[in-house]
Amino acid sequence: MSKIIQKQELNEQHQLFSEFPATSYLEWRQAAEKSLKGASFEEKLVSQTYEGIELQPMYFQEDIRNLSYRSSKPGSAPYVHVLPYQVKG
Repeated sequence: MSKIIQKQELNEQHQLFSEFPATSYLEWRQAAEKSLKGASFEEKLVSQTYEGIELQPMYFQEDIRNLSYRSSKPGSAPYVHVLPYQVKG
């Protein structure tokens, strides 16, 4: 796909989403809880990896705004970026 077509598609998607107001986490959560009809938000929508890391059903810009490593470069401390690798075998 050419870059021009990709750019047109992104512009069209942006126009579609601009019709809807942005919502806060609180507004989203309230709508999600209403759709669960009394079921526990945490039990139904929050999951955990085998390592015990909690995975939320939705993430917002506020969730990553103050992460200290956002400005670090791959391959430099604090080494949190995953670099591409090859499996040989």
